[in-house]
Amino acid sequence: MDLGLRSIERALELKPDFSSMAYINLLYREKGKMEAEADKQKLWVAGAEVWMKKAALMREEQKKAEEAKKAEDEKAQQGQQGKAKT
Repeated sequence: MDLGLRSIERALELKPDFSSMAYINLLYREKGKMEAEADKQKLWVAGAEVWMKKAALMREEQKKAEEAKKAEDEKAQQGQQGKAKT
């Protein structure tokens, strides 16, 4: 599991994306389940919460960008239709 964590952390450094953030959240939670000490479990779960929040924020930003792109495309299409009528 440690190799998987290092690999996904490195991937996130290179190119952050929603799926990787969601996956690291899950890995952190699983790592916490494997810890014998309660304090260490709490640290892993806290780390998972951080990644879950980052993933949710990124997803919201992606949705906003998609909506803005869609609105821009619709506006451009309406402009082209108006030019074609003249």
